[in-house]
This record gives sequence, C-alpha cells and structure tokens, in this order.
Amino acid sequence: VRAIRNFKKEVEGHVISFVDNTEIVRALEESRTYRERLSNILENTLALVSMKDISGEYIYVNRKFLETTGKSREEIIGRTDEEIFGAEVGSSLRENDLLVMKRKSAIQSDEFLPIGDSGIHWAASRFPLFDRQGRVQSICIVGIDISDRVKDQRTISNQQEELARYGKFSAIAEISAGIAHEVNTPLNVITTKSDLMQRLADQGKLDTPTVHRLANDVKRM
Repeated sequence: VRAIRNFKKEVEGHVISFVDNTEIVRALEESRTYRERLSNILENTLALVSMKDISGEYIYVNRKFLETTGKSREEIIGRTDEEIFGAEVGSSLRENDLLVMKRKSAIQSDEFLPIGDSGIHWAASRFPLFDRQGRVQSICIVGIDISDRVKDQRTISNQQEELARYGKFSAIAEISAGIAHEVNTPLNVITTKSDLMQRLADQGKLDTPTVHRLANDVKRM
C-alpha cells in the first residue's frame, strides 16, 4: 500500500499492489511435506542414521540410533564420539570422518561401538554433504547392526578350528598306530623266539646251531 499526496502533502488516495505468491506458498508447502516424509523415513528405518558437523559434533541422530545406544537425544547432540564412546573408539571413528572430508566421497567400514555388556558391531556407510560452494558442511552416517553376523562368523571360525584340531589328533593317532604296529611286529617275533629258546633249553635241545639260527631270525626283522 502506497499513499498518494498532493502538493500540500495531503493524502488524496492510496495505491494497493498485489503480488501473486501462490507458487511460493505451494513450494513452501511441498518443501514442508518433503521434510516430514524424510523425517518419517529416517525415524522409522532399522538403520542407525546420524549426522555430524565438520568439527565432529553430532547435529542429528534418528530414533534407532538412540534406542541402540541407550542414550537420549540431549546426551548425543552437540557432543563428539570421544565424549560419548571414549577416547580410543572416538579417535577411530573420527579418523573415518576425516577420511570422508578429505576424499569428498563415501566410504564403508565395519566398526565396533562399546554399547551395553558386549558392544555392537555395525557396517557403516559415511558420505559427505556439501554446501552451495561445494564445501563439505557435514558428514552423514548410515549403519546396520551386524553383531549377530559377526557372532555367527566367530562361531563358525571356532568350529573350524576345533575340526582342524580333531583332524590333527586323528592324523597323530594314525601315525601312532602305525608306529605301534611297526614296533609290535618285531617284538612279537622276538617274544616268540625267546619262548622257543626257553622251551628248547628246558628240554635240553638248545645246541649252538639252534641258537645261531634263532639269532639270525631276529636280526633279519
């Protein structure tokens, strides 16, 4: 609205201008709907979704992330991995964040988070989000809990190790049996010859040629 004045600066009328902002309102409404849909997807997915700024502080975590970590949103937002998970794990996670910012591309990694009694293993995909100037402004992380898979793999690995040990024991047993057979065979012959010499001696039939013959039999074993 603009007032129209005469030379005495008295208001003689008004000019009213109208601007059609229907497209702007529609665009804002569509944007709001889009954000709501995206929020619903992120909050109901089974994946752990989080976002950090370039300093490493969390600026977003979804419901699954909070449920898995057992923490509230207030305990996560504005804090770093080192503050949440400790220096060792936090340093490792930070290295992956920095690698994403350096490469300006996505990376995948299997990581461990010290959560609960046994912690969780998750497969994480990190990718950068850019501003209008093409600079990395934040890091988005989407992770899947693979603790059960890791546990199954360890169980299979342990079973394979047990089978390998059993295989070694079996081989040792076969070798031992072979050695025992090789040893027992001449021992049986010696025992038999000794018994024969004892009987001949008792009967008074153990002459020198007989002794030599039995000794030669033992030497040929």
